[in-house]
Amino acid sequence: MKKYIGDISFKTLSSTLKELEADQSVHRKEYSQIPPKVEYSLTERGKSLIPILDGMCEWGDKNSFLIAARLSAIFAIPTCSSMMKTAVPAARPVS
Repeated sequence: MKKYIGDISFKTLSSTLKELEADQSVHRKEYSQIPPKVEYSLTERGKSLIPILDGMCEWGDKNSFLIAARLSAIFAIPTCSSMMKTAVPAARPVS
């Protein structure tokens, strides 16, 4: 699972999965084998979150430029458009 999520520590992943299991959002299945194997799957409760999360992702996609602009103003982080202005100088007429 860690390879799909990316940059996350095993401790954070493990504690998050335990919380989701306690909330009955995921089901944990252990297999008695060597090496140990554990599978996680969404419960019906977890599956009910999919449309909500999809909606949040769509909102983020539509509004990411506003969020980036706000963060840029607060933390002086350059936005793509401001980087383009400095990276590509305006054309000047040749005299």
